[in-house]
Amino acid sequence: MIYEDGIKVIVADASHEKYVDLVLDTIREAAKKRGTGIAERTHEYVATKMKEGKAVLALDPSKQSELGDTFVGFSYIETWGNKSYVTTSGLIVHPDYQGRNIAKRIKDHAHQGPHVHFSTGALASCEDFLAHKWRCGDEDEHRIGLCACEFQSVDG
Repeated sequence: MIYEDGIKVIVADASHEKYVDLVLDTIREAAKKRGTGIAERTHEYVATKMKEGKAVLALDPSKQSELGDTFVGFSYIETWGNKSYVTTSGLIVHPDYQGRNIAKRIKDHAHQGPHVHFSTGALASCEDFLAHKWRCGDEDEHRIGLCACEFQSVDG
């Protein structure tokens, strides 16, 4: 999907593997800036999510980089419970694009995916812990992705 401001949000595929290291670096830098820990993911793990169509990428085609379109943001889908539950994870927006509603666009696009892949699952979405804690109040649930307060059905 291409938005009015030209940002495109797409389901990533194998051709987007060239963005993986930049995604991981952006996640690491954001965690460092916030002074929080992160669940480190490997290049191979994120690349596999892209190849499986379980990742969403936001790009700015109006600004070209050595990779092609400029990286704007990213998220991927995790499943557990024999695919009974689905969650978005790894949501990141590059600092140059923050404050422009990009995270919501990525999240909305990712939430459309489970309808296709996991039509009988329950969808969980965990935001940044600081925003999330006041609603759930359980840091351990947030850390492992079990955010029951955010579940919603994704039945067809």
